[in-house]
Amino acid sequence: TDSELEFEVDPKKIDNGDGEANMANLKKFCQLFLDSILGSKNKIPPPFRVVCHSLKESVTTKFPDVDPAIGIGGFIFLRYICPALFDPLNSGLVDAKPSKSASRGLILVTKVLQNLANGATFSVKNTHLAPLNEFIDQNLPKVKKFLLDLATVHNIDTISWEPLCSPTEAQESLLPRLLSIIRNNLLGIQKSLSEYNAGDKYPMLIAAITLFTSTEEEQVDATSSTN
Repeated sequence: TDSELEFEVDPKKIDNGDGEANMANLKKFCQLFLDSILGSKNKIPPPFRVVCHSLKESVTTKFPDVDPAIGIGGFIFLRYICPALFDPLNSGLVDAKPSKSASRGLILVTKVLQNLANGATFSVKNTHLAPLNEFIDQNLPKVKKFLLDLATVHNIDTISWEPLCSPTEAQESLLPRLLSIIRNNLLGIQKSLSEYNAGDKYPMLIAAITLFTSTEEEQVDATSSTN
């Protein structure tokens, strides 16, 4: 719609709005997302916090000169938060694909949050994002504290490992969603396995992926050849 917010800040790609207004929108939503994340500490499942604790211990032991918050941020942000923001539809966060403008905004927010988790500012290669370095510098201490707090787990042996959902919810909602995500990414998984020559290690997995991604006629031929 005409009233939809714009987030594009690359001068070469701006079609609507102006750079300053778009940058203001981007900064606002980066802060909104970050504040929501930082306020979620008590909602993080115990298993995730135990993994963060283990990461902190491993990084501190093997790389004493490295900030352990970077390793924890790589796990939480790179593997979970940022992929969910980058593709909220396949992550099950929304029921419909976001608009072009919203998708671009989420991509840019993801870039900023990932840099923030890595403790890195934008370089000259991303001059259009350089104004966000101030945002990163201002919020970095809070993010590090959040990550280290996640990794602070007392009495691991007594933690209650309660299920994250009920069996009914898993069967009716989460497992179908997981299957959908896997099916939507099978070609990428197949390509990655091929690049790493994993066929010898996981022949059954390769065969299953090939069957899933083949046409109905190819599936019939493959099934006939095994009988």
